[in-house]
Amino acid sequence: MSLTRKFIRDAAKEAGIESLAKEFEDAIINEHVASRDAAIEKATEPLNEQLEAAKSEDKGDGFKEKYEKLFKEHEALKTDILTKETNAKKQAAVKSLIAEIGISEKRHDLVMKSLSGDLSKIELDADGKIKDVDALKTEITTDWGEFIETTEKKASQTPTPPATTKVNDKEAEVLARVRSAMGLPPEQKE
Repeated sequence: MSLTRKFIRDAAKEAGIESLAKEFEDAIINEHVASRDAAIEKATEPLNEQLEAAKSEDKGDGFKEKYEKLFKEHEALKTDILTKETNAKKQAAVKSLIAEIGISEKRHDLVMKSLSGDLSKIELDADGKIKDVDALKTEITTDWGEFIETTEKKASQTPTPPATTKVNDKEAEVLARVRSAMGLPPEQKE
């Protein structure tokens, strides 16, 4: 229950006082408010002191430094991942170029190792293809020309079929009978 003017009047009537002066009610209320405010101030004073002490000591708990450190690490990680992805794309493009040139598959890894230092010089277009492909082709063919496989495609030799010989008359007669027995028309002579 809170201290209100109505509460003061009701308490006075119960005590046998019929009417209180308004100044008396105001004095009771003002004194109550002052004592309440003093109690609140006294209760919050240690907390306020701790807060002020914390504010004066708060010259950077290191959160800003921690944030900046983590931010730099994050940016470095993003850059590292982007570099790895770009290098993977470049390696795939160079491998397809090596296969296109015709270098032996056994030598692909060796050629890639020799070109690994030059990957930073290779630029890719938006489609993921090498920009100056002709210069790289000539460089690879001059450096690794001895590993380029050359294959010739020749049609296989087919022997000519043996010449047909004339069948003698007796065989022709037997064939004609077999055809007629089977219900086939007689063979047409050319």
